[in-house]
Amino acid sequence: MSDTTQSADLAEQAVRRYLEFLADPSSAVDGARVAELVTALASSDDVIAKLKLHGELERSRQGDVAELRSAFARHARAWAQRNDVGVEAFRSLGVSDIALAESGFDLGRNTAGRAKTAPAARAPRATRGPRSTNVSAKTIRETILARTGTFTLALVMADAGGSPGTIRKVVDELEADGRVRNEGADPHHSGRGRSPHLFRVL
Repeated sequence: MSDTTQSADLAEQAVRRYLEFLADPSSAVDGARVAELVTALASSDDVIAKLKLHGELERSRQGDVAELRSAFARHARAWAQRNDVGVEAFRSLGVSDIALAESGFDLGRNTAGRAKTAPAARAPRATRGPRSTNVSAKTIRETILARTGTFTLALVMADAGGSPGTIRKVVDELEADGRVRNEGADPHHSGRGRSPHLFRVL
């Protein structure tokens, strides 16, 4: 396999994995690793070892969302250019404008062509280190209320960071306040797992 072919395969895998995560957040979780950690916890008698295993298990159950988004940011634009895919196609599958901008897409021209050239090009935010799950409920709330159109919990996680539990709690509170409406299961879902619910800011 040539270097060019291998690079193209890696790019397509990065795009595919991120889109699958948006459709089904559980796809970011390494089930085999979670099972290994659960087994290791059950057989360990050392309290420090158990503490470390619990920490790794918690991280594994959340999935490495930061790495998925970082890989998408590195490869998506080049992949789109090779395959003649525009930003609207990505948007139709739930990719946010934030993620597209981080990937170097020119959102102003609504194509997958050249990257924005304004000031000095900045490194995609997602490549600067893992997105922390220690994000405040206020930040998550502001991110949600700034959205237009429908969104999923996975999209909020990809945009703002935060743990699934915190995001779910904020969405429930906004729904109770009448600021967000649950639109039901995504009728266009075709990925693995259950169809995610769509929400809309009112």
